[in-house]
Amino acid sequence: MIQGLDNYVKLEPVSHTYKDTDGNDYESVSKFRSPFKKAFNKEMISSQVAKSEGRTKQSVLDEWESRTDEGTRIHNAIERFNKTTEVLPEDEDLREAILDIVSQYTGYYRVYNEVVVYDEENRLAGTMDQPMQVTSSKKSVIDIVDFKTNYQGIKQKEIDKHGKLRNDYMLGCLSHLQNSKYNDYAIQLSIYAYMMEKKTGLKIGQLSIHWINPANPMQNFQIPVPYMKHEVLAMIQWKKDNATPIVHHEVVATKKQVIITQEENWDL
Repeated sequence: MIQGLDNYVKLEPVSHTYKDTDGNDYESVSKFRSPFKKAFNKEMISSQVAKSEGRTKQSVLDEWESRTDEGTRIHNAIERFNKTTEVLPEDEDLREAILDIVSQYTGYYRVYNEVVVYDEENRLAGTMDQPMQVTSSKKSVIDIVDFKTNYQGIKQKEIDKHGKLRNDYMLGCLSHLQNSKYNDYAIQLSIYAYMMEKKTGLKIGQLSIHWINPANPMQNFQIPVPYMKHEVLAMIQWKKDNATPIVHHEVVATKKQVIITQEENWDL
């Protein structure tokens, strides 16, 4: 256990909700971020994609589900290997990639997996994929990595089907940030970092997305992201102030944009 953390708040695996040992509910990092992003209308967009490709809506939804399942399989295989050094028979095709990914973090004093971090004051909690202790010191800097498996990769600036930059921004106090996976994940990691810093008093080092191509997991690399502490504090203040809810506009997306939006389901 990382110095300063405890098991007071736990993730309920079935409902994917957080509760402390006294029965209090905590908002997930995923839900906490949602008011600052434009809503995605899965039913409407799946119908649009089906019509444009001459296929059924259900086949589109099934394809999205299959992509999510493959990403989850990769994620779980890495977690399992980190905890047990075991690769299941059905994951043998991932062994080389798992060994490659794990080897990129052998220089750390200690690597942790699936660690719940929380902010009791603001009733906020999330699960870090891989926080890492740099040295043996109790005051060691902590680096945090989150694994992602978007089929289209992670771009700082999103483009439309014509190859032009999308004029699309996040909402509320994040309206200065382009609405991209890169920025969304940077905010996600920054919230983890803020809660870790607040709970433990430890300094935060590097925050990184580790992107894994699900079609070819040997193609994987780390993408450093900034610690957006100012933005996190602004989001928390917005919640405290109980401001007028941010208006969500439905997203009408191209097939490419749909794929980018639909691929993550473990950033609770």
